[in-house]
Amino acid sequence: MQPLSRRGFMIAGTGAASLALLAGCEMTPPRNDFARIGFDHRQPLRFDVASIEVIQQYEAPREAPYVGHRFPDPLPEVAERWGHQRLKAEGPRNNARFTIQEASVVEQELAGTQGLKRFFVIDQSERYDARLRAELEIRDSSDGARRVVRADVRRSLTVAEDASLTEREAIWFQLTEDLMRRFDREMEQVVRENLTPWLLN
Repeated sequence: MQPLSRRGFMIAGTGAASLALLAGCEMTPPRNDFARIGFDHRQPLRFDVASIEVIQQYEAPREAPYVGHRFPDPLPEVAERWGHQRLKAEGPRNNARFTIQEASVVEQELAGTQGLKRFFVIDQSERYDARLRAELEIRDSSDGARRVVRADVRRSLTVAEDASLTEREAIWFQLTEDLMRRFDREMEQVVRENLTPWLLN
């Protein structure tokens, strides 16, 4: 006989009552009402370009281990929002292009506690690894030169095995916020270090 895990032990003890309840109603997973992550509170980066194109190059997989599509505010959408809200075109010539190359979130199962101790310990059961890679390119119409800066940031968080869906969504939202805060800081730094001839502020 295969030994029960801590979670299996808990389910076995409450299974009959749960089935009785489920027979009488249809369950709907709870969801938190999260605000969209925005960047209007940040001073925009103003460029001497006539236009800035925001390109979503990343096609997010919807099968395991990729889970970003389940997030309250999916990372690819937040990254696009960053491009539209933080980058402003205020010049008569030149053009820029902001390309999102990767905006992924992967779920990794973690090994739990073994032996009898597993019945008395709440483990971290999954880790979520998020990554955002993007580049900003400026083409100077006067000499045809192409200047490019890039940012590549990662962030990970773990979730306890007894976390509810509501608690998981809160952690996913925090993960997205933390990652975007790092990305915003890193991209602005490389812009100010390398694109000053086209930066107006």
